[in-house]
Amino acid sequence: EAKTSSPSASASASVSSKKPEEEEIPVMEFTIDRIKLVVWDFDYTLLKLHSLHEGLVPEDIAARTWADDFTDLPFFRKLIDYLKSKNIGFAIASFGRKDVIQAYLDLAFGEGVWGDRNIWTPSHAGIGGTDGEMLQYGKNVLLEGLCEEFKCEKTQVMFFDDDQANIVAARTANFELSFNVARPSMTELIMLEASQGFGPNDWERA
Repeated sequence: EAKTSSPSASASASVSSKKPEEEEIPVMEFTIDRIKLVVWDFDYTLLKLHSLHEGLVPEDIAARTWADDFTDLPFFRKLIDYLKSKNIGFAIASFGRKDVIQAYLDLAFGEGVWGDRNIWTPSHAGIGGTDGEMLQYGKNVLLEGLCEEFKCEKTQVMFFDDDQANIVAARTANFELSFNVARPSMTELIMLEASQGFGPNDWERA
């Protein structure tokens, strides 16, 4: 069970002498009140596996033990409920297949929670790419599109990805709150620290 200490005024990252590409948490202070949009990569971030590399198609998802493919589905569901309660947007930015991501999330949340507005892949309208292929200017193209969609500034976006190269590129483009989640627990720890008002029961796993 993920627990938090008594609420604090802000989440503060410790000062580090590491270079930006070596850091996991940027040096700054922030609270959840600063955040307007939370964005995740999908494969190896929300999922334990890489659906694209495994060649999954939408028809495969319901036929497998899909819930076990998520890194921590109970936590993710509670987190989405919390973000909704705070009127904070949530989205996916992935180079993977939009239809596969949609199939997973419809099973996990029901239809209508996730869709074209908050699942961005290379084939998204206005991007002009092909799902499964990297974009010329990287994932920042998706993040910038999401900023426009949700009418928020780059500094109001919290972004999680397993690929450190994407994190470095995002921070360079002023997406300051970008975090490498190569360890599954990192998403929970960062969100718990940022959220200041949580109690242990808020995150009790189903």
